[in-house]
Amino acid sequence: MINAPQNSAFNRYVQSVSVNGKASTKNYLDHFELLKGGTINIGMGAQPNKTRGISTSDYPFSMSTSD
Repeated sequence: MINAPQNSAFNRYVQSVSVNGKASTKNYLDHFELLKGGTINIGMGAQPNKTRGISTSDYPFSMSTSD
């Protein structure tokens, strides 16, 4: 189940995400986590949260590198 009760034309920016009650700072959802099922809660707001999902540990895995 995906919940985003504050979502509207005015509140269109993701402020927070939790998966099965655990906060997530990533800007993507892992396919294997989605296969398990559960609840995703998304907090929405009128302004972008520019501090969310910006650390290196929040980036998705990539097979490519650009060293």
